[in-house]
Amino acid sequence: MGTLIEVLLKLVSKVFVFVFIGYLIGKVKVEFVKPLISVVIEGSLYVLIPFFFLLSMWESSADLLIARNVA
Repeated sequence: MGTLIEVLLKLVSKVFVFVFIGYLIGKVKVEFVKPLISVVIEGSLYVLIPFFFLLSMWESSADLLIARNVA
Protein backbone atom coordinates (compact mmCIF):
# COMPACT_ATOMS: atom_id res chain seq x y z
CA MET A 1 0.00 0.00 0.00
CA GLY A 2 2.89 2.34 0.72
CA THR A 3 4.33 1.80 -2.75
CA LEU A 4 1.04 2.82 -4.36
CA ILE A 5 1.04 6.04 -2.37
CA GLU A 6 4.63 6.75 -3.44
CA VAL A 7 3.71 6.21 -7.09
CA LEU A 8 0.73 8.54 -6.79
CA LEU A 9 2.87 11.21 -5.13
CA LYS A 10 5.41 10.95 -7.96
CA LEU A 11 2.65 11.35 -10.52
CA VAL A 12 1.22 14.36 -8.76
CA SER A 13 4.61 16.02 -8.45
CA LYS A 14 5.70 15.32 -12.04
CA VAL A 15 2.59 15.44 -14.20
CA PHE A 16 0.13 17.77 -12.57
CA VAL A 17 2.72 20.53 -12.17
CA PHE A 18 2.87 20.80 -15.95
CA VAL A 19 -0.91 20.72 -16.19
CA PHE A 20 -1.10 23.62 -13.73
CA ILE A 21 1.53 25.59 -15.68
CA GLY A 22 -0.50 25.04 -18.84
CA TYR A 23 -3.60 26.26 -17.06
CA LEU A 24 -1.83 29.45 -15.98
CA ILE A 25 -0.55 30.10 -19.50
CA GLY A 26 -4.06 29.54 -20.80
CA LYS A 27 -5.35 32.31 -18.57
CA VAL A 28 -2.90 34.74 -20.18
CA LYS A 29 -3.54 34.00 -23.89
CA VAL A 30 -6.69 31.93 -24.21
CA GLU A 31 -7.17 31.60 -27.97
CA PHE A 32 -3.56 30.67 -28.82
CA VAL A 33 -2.69 28.32 -26.01
CA LYS A 34 -6.03 26.56 -25.48
CA PRO A 35 -5.35 23.82 -28.10
CA LEU A 36 -1.85 23.42 -26.69
CA ILE A 37 -3.24 22.91 -23.19
CA SER A 38 -5.60 20.21 -24.41
CA VAL A 39 -2.69 18.43 -26.11
CA VAL A 40 -0.60 18.61 -22.92
CA ILE A 41 -3.43 17.32 -20.75
CA GLU A 42 -4.34 14.48 -23.11
CA GLY A 43 -0.67 13.60 -23.56
CA SER A 44 -0.13 13.49 -19.82
CA LEU A 45 -3.18 11.31 -19.29
CA TYR A 46 -2.53 8.82 -22.06
CA VAL A 47 1.30 8.81 -22.27
CA LEU A 48 3.03 10.25 -19.22
CA ILE A 49 0.99 8.60 -16.47
CA PRO A 50 1.44 5.05 -17.86
CA PHE A 51 5.11 5.87 -18.57
CA PHE A 52 5.73 6.90 -14.94
CA PHE A 53 3.90 3.80 -13.71
CA LEU A 54 6.16 1.68 -15.89
CA LEU A 55 9.31 3.41 -14.64
CA SER A 56 8.25 3.16 -11.02
CA MET A 57 7.72 -0.59 -11.39
CA TRP A 58 11.25 -0.98 -12.77
CA GLU A 59 12.96 0.87 -9.90
CA SER A 60 15.02 -1.42 -7.74
CA SER A 61 14.11 -1.46 -4.08
CA ALA A 62 17.22 -3.42 -3.04
CA ASP A 63 20.10 -1.47 -1.60
CA LEU A 64 23.58 -2.25 -2.94
CA LEU A 65 25.05 -2.58 0.56
CA ILE A 66 22.42 -5.11 1.56
CA ALA A 67 22.98 -7.05 -1.65
CA ARG A 68 26.74 -7.15 -1.00
CA ASN A 69 26.22 -8.47 2.55
CA VAL A 70 23.92 -11.23 1.31
CA ALA A 71 26.36 -12.43 -1.35
